[in-house]
Amino acid sequence: MTTFHLVEQLAEACVICGQNILYSSDVNNEQYVGYDAKFCKRCDRWLEGTCEDPLCKYCPDRPPKPSLVHYTEVGA
Repeated sequence: MTTFHLVEQLAEACVICGQNILYSSDVNNEQYVGYDAKFCKRCDRWLEGTCEDPLCKYCPDRPPKPSLVHYTEVGA
């Protein structure tokens, strides 16, 4: 089964490059993965830091850069 990184485009723009910000969904299941964080695809950076909660289902597995998520599907 293929897993998709579920993201949506936000109306906000990156303060560095002006590109629309994307939101990595908070959906995590067998079909979709999300990291519950905003990011800029052009700058290849997360716009929100990770938390320190060892039981968090998003932060511990979040790659250092959004481009390291090899599968992407832009959702609504």
